[in-house]
Amino acid sequence: MRSKNLVICFALLVFTGAGLWAQPAGSGSGEGTVFQNYPSALGAYGNFMTDGGLTYQRWFGKAGVEATLGAGVDVSGNYSYNVQGAFQYLLFGEDFANWFSGALYTNVLLAHLGDNTSLDRAPLYTPYADLGLGVGIEMVFLRHLSTSVEFMYVGGIPLAGQIKPVIEFSVGGSLKYRF
Repeated sequence: MRSKNLVICFALLVFTGAGLWAQPAGSGSGEGTVFQNYPSALGAYGNFMTDGGLTYQRWFGKAGVEATLGAGVDVSGNYSYNVQGAFQYLLFGEDFANWFSGALYTNVLLAHLGDNTSLDRAPLYTPYADLGLGVGIEMVFLRHLSTSVEFMYVGGIPLAGQIKPVIEFSVGGSLKYRF
């Protein structure tokens, strides 16, 4: 009987004292979330419809902007490039622990792409413009290492006669360092 009372007292002590070790939500530095304390990020971004490249992201409160530049060339002289800009609006952002934060945001993407495809006679320059709308999820580990996944519908806007308009579902993602 005495051991049963001792176990009950110990359990009550553990449950009532657990709050002393618990970490309140959003308490990383005590002044705001990781998105407020480290609003800028630099890294790489890729999207199935719009290609990818090096990217810079910045949060201004709940509004954010992201710019991406990418290019490539192969040995035969064919090239491709892309310039992308995105407006993002933060729906939810929280520090779940000192080492893990997350955010949910909407995303509006505007991209310009171009490439030349060598035909038998001469290279043909083909310009594209894309407009996308969707949502993104950003996860931040150790307060600085950021990764995101974006789901969106992207519409291809014709800039040349040989291109037909298209709307497709696309997935994008990034790996960035927050500072």
